[in-house]
Amino acid sequence: MKSNHIQILDAHNCDGCTACCSICPKNAIEMKPDVFGFLYPMVNLDKCIDCGLCTKVCPLTNKDGEISEQFPQCFAARHKRIEELLKSRSGGVFKAIGDYVLRSKGVVYGAAFDKMWYVRHIRVDASKDLDALRGSKYVQSDMRGIFPKVYSDLQARRLVCFCGTPCQCAGLRSYLKQKKADITLLLCVDIVCHGVPSPFLWKDYVTWIQNKYKAEITAINMRDKTIVGWNGHEESFQFSNTKKIYKHSFRVLYHTELITRKSCYKCNFANLNRPSDLTLADFWNWSKVIPGFNKDNKGVSQVLVNTKKGKNLLEAILSDIILMPTDLQVSKQYNMEHSTPEPIGREDAEKFYRANGFKSFMRKYGDWNVYRFLLMKYRRWRHIYRNSN
Repeated sequence: MKSNHIQILDAHNCDGCTACCSICPKNAIEMKPDVFGFLYPMVNLDKCIDCGLCTKVCPLTNKDGEISEQFPQCFAARHKRIEELLKSRSGGVFKAIGDYVLRSKGVVYGAAFDKMWYVRHIRVDASKDLDALRGSKYVQSDMRGIFPKVYSDLQARRLVCFCGTPCQCAGLRSYLKQKKADITLLLCVDIVCHGVPSPFLWKDYVTWIQNKYKAEITAINMRDKTIVGWNGHEESFQFSNTKKIYKHSFRVLYHTELITRKSCYKCNFANLNRPSDLTLADFWNWSKVIPGFNKDNKGVSQVLVNTKKGKNLLEAILSDIILMPTDLQVSKQYNMEHSTPEPIGREDAEKFYRANGFKSFMRKYGDWNVYRFLLMKYRRWRHIYRNSN
């Protein structure tokens, strides 16, 4: 007899969104980490009633939505207040969205660091807590317990803004569809995602940094603008002894693409059929489209409007942002339409980490050099060429 419960036979086929464990009526599914700390569903067969909801809710096998001729529309945007721009990683559009939602007595969900610098999604209903959701976190966030909270807020007729990766937004929408929830007050904001790095390697990295400098970390900025501006990608760490350091080691690991979740290598959402109302990204090639818009190098956001609801949201925050329409075909970036190609040696890297631990892994893979940079560029070029022929 064929089983109806979810079974992950290939890690490439699970993005860890938690929709399956959230929908289970018997709490028979637990999200458990693999070697790199990526969460996958494990079914307790003693509790499972084989209802099949966990397979029906999976966003990778049950796709939703179609591309509209009217959308997406592309814009360049940046916050009008320089102090907000400086605290943002790109153009500060998320801050403007969050402020609007909270002024409307709504709630905002997004990724934040906890006290141990683990990245997890949290719920914010006060402006004083919104800053925790701002800034880049190049780690997959822990989503456990979040979808039921969103459902409860919608049931209470609260305006809800959920910000996450495309697969997290798709998982939420699929979960709410199965719950037959009214999503009139739901605003989904996704990001153009390169791929999510390992939670365990990030945890080890933070421990390594604290041990090395013999002090507790009090603040982390994974993309600090104060050194070379928005174009830079330096990590900064503030310590309890007032010392501040700048590093780029985790960025190196991130760009090797060896510590990325396997599902990211064949992402179902790396296209213009977005599972969100708005899509946010860094507008890296702004100078080709709108010269002078970012002359101070403080950052500019690229915004894709994917739905009428998203268009209304963007219009609602015009008092806080400068907005310029742009040509999407000219300003598209790689991961809008292509998933990050799986690097040769991904399996070997995972085995090496399991056998040797973080410090040896860092010595082997954490050294950025010209060869690795050119290899990454070549893989992307080959990936684009094969997909276009």
